[in-house]
Amino acid sequence: MEMREQLREAHDRATSGSLLRIVSRLLNEPVMGFLALVALGTALGPMVFEFGDRTDLMLRVIEWVVVGVFAAEFVVQYLLAEDRKSWLWSAWRIVDVAAILGPVVALLPQVSDAFRGSLVLRLLRVGRAVAFGARAGSAAVRGQRHSGRTARFVQPPVSVVRPGGGTPAVAAWSDFIAWTRQPDTAWFHAAGVSADGFRELAVTSGIAAQAFAEMLTGRPAARIVSAENYTALLLPMPTVVDRGDSPAVNHGWLLAFLSREGVLTALDGDLDIQEAVLPVLAGAGVPEFTFPVRVASALLLVAHDRFGVAHERFEEAVRELEAIPLDEGGPAFLGQATRLRREISATAVNLWKLKALLDRIDARRESFQGAVLTENEFLPKLFAKVEESHRSFGELKDELTDLMELHINLTSFQMNKFLKLLAVVSFLGLFPSVIGGLLGMNVDGNPWPVTLGQVAFFILMGMATSLYAFAVKGWLK
Repeated sequence: MEMREQLREAHDRATSGSLLRIVSRLLNEPVMGFLALVALGTALGPMVFEFGDRTDLMLRVIEWVVVGVFAAEFVVQYLLAEDRKSWLWSAWRIVDVAAILGPVVALLPQVSDAFRGSLVLRLLRVGRAVAFGARAGSAAVRGQRHSGRTARFVQPPVSVVRPGGGTPAVAAWSDFIAWTRQPDTAWFHAAGVSADGFRELAVTSGIAAQAFAEMLTGRPAARIVSAENYTALLLPMPTVVDRGDSPAVNHGWLLAFLSREGVLTALDGDLDIQEAVLPVLAGAGVPEFTFPVRVASALLLVAHDRFGVAHERFEEAVRELEAIPLDEGGPAFLGQATRLRREISATAVNLWKLKALLDRIDARRESFQGAVLTENEFLPKLFAKVEESHRSFGELKDELTDLMELHINLTSFQMNKFLKLLAVVSFLGLFPSVIGGLLGMNVDGNPWPVTLGQVAFFILMGMATSLYAFAVKGWLK
């Protein structure tokens, strides 16, 4: 019997809790914000309009309904609050209590009728409506911030490649973090790392704080940071995606740490960098250094190749735009071309950052854990390729700009033709308007011997002569 009562009480609590949540969802912030606007209208209306007794009674009823809804929402939120004491003593709850209890105070018998209809009470109604609106808006903002704070860190997928191993193997995020404390002869890679992941990596590793800071701020720049026991590289890794009518680029960034034993890389995008680098490592373009330095060299090559893929896709898109006839361009063409030019410019900027990084490595003879890439032909050849690619991006952007200007010029020419026609029509309209203004509405009865037919004749001859002059000048073509 006692167990049955406990189950019944638990069921009642669950049922009441679910009902309260349903009511809370119904009284959401858009609804409360709309009711705040209604309260503001009912408070300001009697101050600027003269209403009759019936309309004034209706406004008071609406006002009390709004106050009742806000009171019900206050009670529901109080019952659903986890820490009711802290919730009740927050600043906005005090505002809610004052706004809800205001009408109740006006009903007390100690309050005179003169005060109930005075300007002070009306101003208090306006203040209550403003408080309702401000509280509803602040609750919506707090809800957005709270939803952002409750997002939990999801561990990204991690893979590992051993020297001599052919394919990446699945690893754990804990192994990835452990490598920063005790590097071994392996290449750990994490893809799709969020800001929380980079933040944890920065705290646990304690290395390359500058590179981590740039990844967290979202404004990274290609750079190299050298220390005694590691070398950090920050490289752009673009990925081309098709979005609608034109290609776009996800500008991912790769953070790489090189020790004397192994490599650790973290990418904020979803590119499988190990699958892209392993074939390059097996080729003849990578210099014969230690495993970490060879991986770093392959990463530089892959970064340049990614920009090459983006350039090819952009060039195809430009050729497709060139195939559009000039008379079929219009706003759709200009919008597509503008988006494409913006993508080309952003990609060219990141390629310039890679070029500046290679220039710095060459000028300062940066060491990759004891290996200097400037001592062989690898770095000069790669720098020449990157410089040529950057020049190609500039030429492609100029070509697209010229194409856009051609379409814009054609549109301007067509608009000028219409404006020219409009100017001719306006000039021809001067004849009847001027003569009609001089003669007035009626021709008969005037002191001069001119008939209506003669007036029409002179108007038509003037217009025909003007058209002939325009034709001789070539202005009608």
